[in-house]
Amino acid sequence: MQTVFKILTALFLIFCMAFQQADAQRVAEVERGYDPDNTKRWSATLYGGVTLAYEDGLGMIAGGFNTSSGTRLLLGGSASYAVTRRWTLESTFHFGRFQSVPGKNRPFVNDYYLISLRNIVNLNHVFSTFILNEYINPYVILGLGVMKSNLDTFEEGFTYNEWDTSLITGLGFAFYLNKRFDLLLQYEYQIVTDDRIDGSTDRRPNQNRGNSDQFAGVTAGLRINFGPRDRRLSSWENPPPFLTDTDYRFLFAQASQVALLEERLRNLQEEVAEPFDADCLDCNVIDTRINDAEARVNTQLNAVIAGINDDIEDAYTGWFIFDLDSDVLRPEAIAPLNRVVRYMERNPDVHALITGHTCILATREYNMDLSRRRAENSKQYLVDRGIDPSRIQIEYVADVEPAFSNDEESTRRLNRRVELTYFRP
Repeated sequence: MQTVFKILTALFLIFCMAFQQADAQRVAEVERGYDPDNTKRWSATLYGGVTLAYEDGLGMIAGGFNTSSGTRLLLGGSASYAVTRRWTLESTFHFGRFQSVPGKNRPFVNDYYLISLRNIVNLNHVFSTFILNEYINPYVILGLGVMKSNLDTFEEGFTYNEWDTSLITGLGFAFYLNKRFDLLLQYEYQIVTDDRIDGSTDRRPNQNRGNSDQFAGVTAGLRINFGPRDRRLSSWENPPPFLTDTDYRFLFAQASQVALLEERLRNLQEEVAEPFDADCLDCNVIDTRINDAEARVNTQLNAVIAGINDDIEDAYTGWFIFDLDSDVLRPEAIAPLNRVVRYMERNPDVHALITGHTCILATREYNMDLSRRRAENSKQYLVDRGIDPSRIQIEYVADVEPAFSNDEESTRRLNRRVELTYFRP
C-alpha cells in the first residue's frame, strides 16, 4: 500500500507541474497569434496485440512471471484528450488471458481486464527540423492502472479474484494517415503490485523484481480524431514562430528603406554645412541663411519620409503560409490581408495579384488544385471586406516556383504560401 501511495503522490505532482506548464505554453502560443483551441483534441483508439509474460524472459523485456504464460492475445480501446501539443491524457481499457504454457507444473488460467490512466508525452516537436516529424510522432508512456484478475490454478485449487494496482511505462509511435486517422504502434511494460496473477500461491520473492508480477505488451491500433474538420490533431500542429514569416519580410523591407533614408540625410547634412563667406559680417544675413537652410532640410526630409512610406506600400509583397495539405487561412494571414484591404481602399486605381504556391509533397496535379484553392480563399477574404473582385487577379503555380529549399521541412513549410503584390493596369 505504501508503494501505491508513493506512486499516486508522484503522479499527482507530475500532473500539477504539467498543467502549469501547459497553461504557460498556451498563453505563449495565443500571444504569437496561434489559436491552440482550434485543433482536434479528442480521439478514440481501437487496438489489439499480444502480451509477453515469460519467466524473466529476455532480461525482463518479455515480462517476469514465476510460471510462464508465453505470448497471448489482448484487445482494448482508449479515449484521449490532447492537453497541449506535447502532452496527452489517455484513459484505456483492455482485456486478455494469461495461461500457463503446456508442460508447466503450475497450470493456471487468468482472464483479466485492466483500466488505466496514462500520460502521453509527444516527442515529434523535438525533431522539428526533420520532415519525418509531420508523419511520425514518437511518444513515451507513464501511467497507473488497476487490474482485475479472475484466476484459477486447477490442480492446486487456488482462485484469485482481486483488484491490483499496476505501474505502466512504455514507448510508442504514431503514424499520420490523414486529418481524421492515425496508426499507432507501441510497446508497454506493466509492474503489478502482487505476485499471484501467474498462479503463484507461495508468494516467492524474485531476486530481480520482488513481490510483483510483470508483463509486457506489443499493440497496434487505429486512432480516430475528433474536432474541426480542416485541422489535424493537436500533437501534429506546428504553431508559428514568435515573428511570422510575413513579419520578417516586412521588417527587412523597412530596414532597407531606413538605410536609404540615412544616406539621404547624410547628403542633406553635407549640403547644409557649406561654408559662409568670411567677409560677411551681417548677422541678419547669417540668420536668414541658417533659417533658409533649416526650412529646406525640413521640407526635403518630410518629402523623403512621405516617399519612403509610399514606396513601402507600393513595393509591398505580402505573403503568408498554410498548414500542410490545407487551404484554410491561418490566424497570421489576417494582418497582411487587412493591410492590402486598407491600401486598395486608399488607392482605387491599384489592383492586387494573388499567387498560390505549394511545397513538392503530393503530385503536380494535386498541388495545382491546392494552390488554386489557397489563392481563391485569399481573394474571397478581400472580397468579403468590400474590395471589387474585378480588381483582384489570381494565379496558381503548384510547386513550380519555390522560394525556399524543399530539402528540409524547416524551409519546405515556407513554400506552402500565398504571395500578394500590387499592380496598376
